[in-house]
Parts: sequence; C-alpha cells; structure tokens
Amino acid sequence: MKKLQILFIAISLSLITTSCYRGRHSTIKINDGRNSIRVDYAGRIDFAKDNKAVIDMSPNGYLKFRKNDEELNIERNKAGQIMYEVNDDKTNPVLDEDGQRLLSEAVKIILKAQGRRDSRR
Repeated sequence: MKKLQILFIAISLSLITTSCYRGRHSTIKINDGRNSIRVDYAGRIDFAKDNKAVIDMSPNGYLKFRKNDEELNIERNKAGQIMYEVNDDKTNPVLDEDGQRLLSEAVKIILKAQGRRDSRR
C-alpha cells in the first residue's frame, strides 16, 4: 500500500511539472480601431541595442507578435540558436527587414507595458 502511495505521488508530481512547460507567459493585446496587435512572450529575452534582433533567449522562451495580417515568431531551437519566422515563411536564423521592423514594434510595446524606456536592464 505504501509503495502505491509513493508511486501515485511521483506520477502526480511529474504531471504537474510537465504541465508547466514554458513557465511564466505574458500577453499584450491592443485594438485601437485601426490596428489589432497581440504580443505573447515567455522567458528571458535579450535584444540587440537597436531592438532589431534577439541576442539570446532562455530555453523554451519565445516571442510571438501579430499586427493585423503580419506575424513574427521567434524561438530558440534545441541547439540554442535563435530562429525567426516572418509571415508564416520558413524559419531562418537571420531576420529580414520586415522582421526587423516587426521586432522593433514588438519591443516598443513590451517596454511600454513594462513601464521601461530601454530594453537594456
């Protein structure tokens, strides 16, 4: 009976920890009548000084930005490389001009929501 209780507790704990896959998650939604914007992000994200690239991201971290019909997704792959996807195109380790513009907009929105001016801490 004691072994069954221990097994049950172990299974329960493993289910709880796997359900917390990404940890803390933040969402920002803005709809001003002209633009529909949504920013979802999790984990630690370090941006370049010009806010047009991600320098580093915690494992399982991500940033998803959608403005009207445009979309930017950024994740860190299993090898630790930052990968960008712009407008449902293929993933790429280099961000094109459209992606840089979208990332810059996303960073401004995140900083404003956090009451900060600069992406550097």
